[in-house]
Amino acid sequence: MTNGRLINSIDQHREEIVEFLQKLVQFNTEVSEYGRIGNEGEAQEFVADYFKKMNLEVDVFEPDNKRIRKYFGFMPGHIYKNRPNVVGTLKGKGKGRSLILNAHMDTVPAGPVSEWKHDPFGGETENGRIYGRGVVDDKGGLTAAIMAVKAIRDTGISLGGNIILESVVDEEGEGNGTLSCCDRGYKADAAIVVDSIDPITDVWVAHPGVTVFRLKAKGRPGHYCLKYTPQQGISAIDKMRVILDGLDKFQTERLAYIRDREYFPRVPIIGVDKICGGEYRAVFPESCYIEAGFDYFSSEIGEKHDDSLIREKIEERIRKIEQGDNWLRENPSSIEWLASILPVIIDKQHSIVRVLKDNIEKIAGCANLVPGKTTNDARHLFHITNVPVISWSCGGQAVHGIDESIEIEDLIKATKILALAIKDWCGGK
Repeated sequence: MTNGRLINSIDQHREEIVEFLQKLVQFNTEVSEYGRIGNEGEAQEFVADYFKKMNLEVDVFEPDNKRIRKYFGFMPGHIYKNRPNVVGTLKGKGKGRSLILNAHMDTVPAGPVSEWKHDPFGGETENGRIYGRGVVDDKGGLTAAIMAVKAIRDTGISLGGNIILESVVDEEGEGNGTLSCCDRGYKADAAIVVDSIDPITDVWVAHPGVTVFRLKAKGRPGHYCLKYTPQQGISAIDKMRVILDGLDKFQTERLAYIRDREYFPRVPIIGVDKICGGEYRAVFPESCYIEAGFDYFSSEIGEKHDDSLIREKIEERIRKIEQGDNWLRENPSSIEWLASILPVIIDKQHSIVRVLKDNIEKIAGCANLVPGKTTNDARHLFHITNVPVISWSCGGQAVHGIDESIEIEDLIKATKILALAIKDWCGGK
C-alpha cells in the first residue's frame, strides 16, 4: 500500500521532476583548474530554497580549508567563496535507521560548445532524453535523491530514521565538499552516493583507489647525429619509456597478491595523462616528466586509511626497474606525490546493499552488484566517518562528453527506487 502511494505520487509529479533537472542543468556549475575554482553558488542557493519549501532542516556552509586539511585526501588551494554545501535533513521519529543521500552539484567543463547538438546549459529534451552538461554527472542523481525525499513528504509517510540529503560542491576537484560534510558531523547508519556512470541496474559495492604522481626522468643533451658514439646524448624520453614499460609489467604481476579479486576482477591500471619532454629539434631531451594515476585495491592497504603502502610499492618497483638500466642506475628519477583517492569496499550481504538491490529489481527488473569503474566521494564517508556506503545512479550517456544525456524514464525509475529504499531502510509507515 505504502509502495503504491510513493510510486503513484512520483508518476503524478513526473513533469515537475523533469523540470527540476532541467533547471539544475541551466545553472552553469563548471569547475576549472581541477576544481580549485567553481561556480556552484547560485545553483546551491536554489537547492537551499527548495529544501526550505520541503520543510527540511537546512544547513548551508562553505568548506573550511583550515578545518579539513587534517584529513587524508584533502585537496589544498581550492577556493570556496560562494561555493557552499547544502544539507537538508528530514527528521525521523528516532526508531529507525538513518541514511545519507549524497550527490554533487559541480560539473566538468562543457568543452567546445560548437560541437554540441544541444545547448549544454539548456536542459533540452529530445526523443525521451534530457541533454546537458552534468545531466548524468551528477545533476540527474541529485534530482532523483531530492525528488525521492519530496515523495516521502508529499505522501505523508512517517520515517523512523533521519534522511540526510547532501548537495555538495567540488566532487570533480577530489571531494573537499563531502570531506567538509564529514567534518561537520554528518553521519548515518548507511549512505548511498547517488553518483555513478553505470546503468540504473548496477550498484557499486566497491571502487578502486588511485594515487596520482609526477615522475621526472633525467637525460643528457646532445645532437642526434652523435648517437652510438662516445659523445652521444641520453634521451630522457627513452628512459621514461623504460620505466613505464616496467610499471606496465608490475600491474599484471600484482594480480597474484590482490586478495579482493571478487570485487576487482580487472587488471589494475596505470594511466598516464600528461607527458612533457624535449627543448629543441635534433637535441636529445635533458628531462621528461609524466603525471599518472596508479590504480590500487582495498586489500593492498589493509586496515590503513592512507596510501603509504602503495607509495612504497610504487617507488620500490621504480628503483628496481632503474637498477636494470645503466643510465638510470646512476641517474634515478624523482617522484612527487600529487593526490590520492582511497578505495572503498562493502560486504555484498550488507543490509543497505540488499535494500537498494531489492528495489532496483522491483522497478527496473534486475540488479547487478559491480565494482565501480572510477571513483567518487564515497571514500570520505567510508574512511572518515566509517559509514557503510554504496554508489548508484540513473545511468546515461556521454558522461563528461559531448551531448551528455539521460533517459527521462530512467530518471523517474531512479526516483522511485530511492523513495522505496528510503521507506524500507528508515522504517516508513
